[in-house]
This record gives sequence, structure tokens and C-alpha cells, in this order.
Amino acid sequence: MFRIRPNATSIGFGYGQTDDVPGFCVGQGDEFPGFRVGQPDEVPGFRLNPDGTVRRPASGSSTAVLLPNDPQAAGQAVPVNCTSDGSTFSCTTPRGKSFANVPAPPSFPARIASDVPNYHEYGVLSPPGTSGDKLMQGAIDKPTPGPPALNRPATPEGTSNEATAPSALYNLFAAGTQMPYGAPTNPVKSYLWHDSDGKQIVVNVTEPGHSLAPGYVIHYVVETPEGPRIQTEGEGLSRWQAPGSPEWVQRQLSQDTWGPYQQGILNRSK
Repeated sequence: MFRIRPNATSIGFGYGQTDDVPGFCVGQGDEFPGFRVGQPDEVPGFRLNPDGTVRRPASGSSTAVLLPNDPQAAGQAVPVNCTSDGSTFSCTTPRGKSFANVPAPPSFPARIASDVPNYHEYGVLSPPGTSGDKLMQGAIDKPTPGPPALNRPATPEGTSNEATAPSALYNLFAAGTQMPYGAPTNPVKSYLWHDSDGKQIVVNVTEPGHSLAPGYVIHYVVETPEGPRIQTEGEGLSRWQAPGSPEWVQRQLSQDTWGPYQQGILNRSK
């Protein structure tokens, strides 16, 4: 399924087709539970306005859905934005999760937004688990889907981790290029952080040299009637993830990457 492409200049490997490159396209993904790009997500209580803001229910009403004609909607609007001052960055995600002052790597963009070229965003929602605390701890302990031996827990100071997934792909690339095992291919810093409500989140920030930089991915727990779930969200400006990329690549880098990652946490939390 995978092969090394000696002439690959940006990602270092191919997915089995000559011209296809990793990426996401906007407006697809309805067939993947919990995955939406530019459309209302299935996280209970969160909906997108036409202007790109997010509507969410008042505190204590985590499963309510505010419809477009709901008189509360205007008052519940949350601006979607992600900005950096060069040393830190702060975001409100498309699903309404806000966090601030995460350390920004060198050359992190001043803005990640829908009007910036190559913008993409995605979300993957896990099946329900039994303990929100265990799910959150699972995301903290292994922040990325990369090789377990090259992943350590997220910390407030930021932990350097390898995010290439699946692990077999990293091993194949290492063997094909004869690079030493452990050499960074898709490096991230994994931060144990808090959102604007004081709840724990994990923020993975792409480091220089990451094939899908610049961007970030966060993990947090949402409560639903069926039980707690892991919500994974990502935003970025990688040209490999720009609108119009092949659908099979969209799935490979979203649901097929983060779904198994989330399932692994669910399995370990039992």
C-alpha cells in the first residue's frame, strides 16, 4: 500500500499514486461520523453560523442544539479565529473550544483562518467511553498516533513527539531513507493546556520540518448522552491539505488517522 518515492521533496513518501498528495478538501466528509469540514459538526450543542462563528448552548445545557432561527443564537455566537503574536498563539476552534497563549514555533503564521490560502479544518469524534477522566488521561499519555517508542506524555512545557502514522509508515520511511530510528520526520510539540473554561486539553503543534505544517491538533473530552467522547480538531495551512485534495487522502489523514488513535485510548481506558 505504501512506497518510497525518491523524488518526493516535501513529504518523503508516496501513498501509492504518483500525483496524489496528502490533504483535505473543504465541504466533504458526511459519510464519516463526527467528521465535518465547513459544516455543522455532530458534537452536541455546537453549530456553525453562515458567517463562520460558532453557536453553543448556555452553561449547563451541553446537549442543546441552537437552530438557525433560534432567538438565542445571536447571543451565543463565538468568533472562530486563530492568531499569533510570533511567540504564542490563541484560537477559538470551529467547534467552540477556546485556548490561549500556547507557545508558537518559529515561522508560525500570524493567522490561521478560512480566508487564508490553503486553510483547512477537520474534526473527528470518538465513540462513547465510560470515563471522561480516563479518556483525557489517555490523550495526555499518548498525544499523537505516531510510534509509541517516539511518543511521551504532553506537558505544560511541551514534549517533542513524532506524529507519523501509522508506525509502520515511519518504519518504512526510516528503512527506505536509511535515517536513524528516532530521527524526526513529522515532529510536533505536545502541550498539556487548559481551555478558557479551565478544562484540560492537549495541543499538538507542528514543528519546523513537519510535512503538514503549519497547524495544530487538539484533543479534549465532550460529554454526550451516550457517554464521554474524545473530540479531535485540527486547523492548518499546509498546501498538502488545501481544498481539492483527493477524497481518499482526506480520509487517510483524518478519520483513518485519528479514529484508530481514539479507539486505542478507548481500549486502554477499559
